[in-house]
Amino acid sequence: MADGLSRRQWITMVGATAIGLPRTLLGDWSSSPAARVAVAKWPDYGSGLISTLSQMMDKLGGLSGIVKGKSVAVKLNLTGDPSSRVGHAPLGSAQWVHPNLVGALVYLMGKAGARRIRLLESTFGSDEPLEEFMLRANWEPQHFASAASNVEFENTNYLGAGKKYLRLKVPDVGLMFQGFDVNHSYLDCDVFVSVAKLDLRVGSIWKSKGGEDLV
Repeated sequence: MADGLSRRQWITMVGATAIGLPRTLLGDWSSSPAARVAVAKWPDYGSGLISTLSQMMDKLGGLSGIVKGKSVAVKLNLTGDPSSRVGHAPLGSAQWVHPNLVGALVYLMGKAGARRIRLLESTFGSDEPLEEFMLRANWEPQHFASAASNVEFENTNYLGAGKKYLRLKVPDVGLMFQGFDVNHSYLDCDVFVSVAKLDLRVGSIWKSKGGEDLV
């Protein structure tokens, strides 16, 4: 770290500084309602993925009430260039969301009545169409397009299919910037979904002292 600080020392310093900030700057997190969360486990991204994901959505109240008749923007997580690798792990088992998960989500949203599903990502150092970026990773965009009706793709790194950037205002003015100019897709939607990425299987499977698989 800069100025001879270790990462641990830097985190401690920042945390101590945050403690002294007024609540008006940090926000009153204590009054925020608890979000509903669904957790499930499956051994791989193969059979059972759609049914497991469907059951998780049902526990949250179902997809239909959220996406039926609406335009849905789905922000993918495709970190880095398709040629980037974490060891010998495939992209979908490392820093990228898995394509089967994307396909399952698109299928379930279509089944729940979504009017339009637009897959989004700001691709690494590229203004090419998102479909071309996927093809360079040996993904087949047609699989997503055929999983539901009216599926679109947008590289939000630049204008894409839009004619101008749209300004996304920061609530309550903002501490540094009043707004950000973004690709039209982030505002041209009724529902926004961010597909996060967490895969602890990269590199090796963790085991307990008794040898049982933990991940």
